[in-house]
Amino acid sequence: MSFFCETKWIEVFAASGLKMQYELRMRLVPERKQVRAQDNFRRITYFAGLACPGVKLSWSFSLFKGISFYQYERGRLYGLIYKDGELKIDDAYNYKFNISEVKNPIIKIVTNSGWAFRPSVML
Repeated sequence: MSFFCETKWIEVFAASGLKMQYELRMRLVPERKQVRAQDNFRRITYFAGLACPGVKLSWSFSLFKGISFYQYERGRLYGLIYKDGELKIDDAYNYKFNISEVKNPIIKIVTNSGWAFRPSVML
């Protein structure tokens, strides 16, 4: 086993990531002047060891469809990463997600246009 495959170095020489997707699905119901809306979240996280025998790929996936009344997330991964051709201490990712920042302007546009905004479990 090489120096880089020792337990303390596996995290340094590994690839990891987080992918999150939010989608607000809307369906118009013209006869009722309604906009039905459904929140959809998808999240994938992964970790893969590099150049170390026996270190495998691990990942997780989650999916949500329905009504989200409140959602706030803050995430940051900071450490020693390979970036721009060299090892640096930097952010791998740094994000903030507040669902009201996405939905409230859309709800305002819909209601100011004389339509009703109706959250829905199923579209």
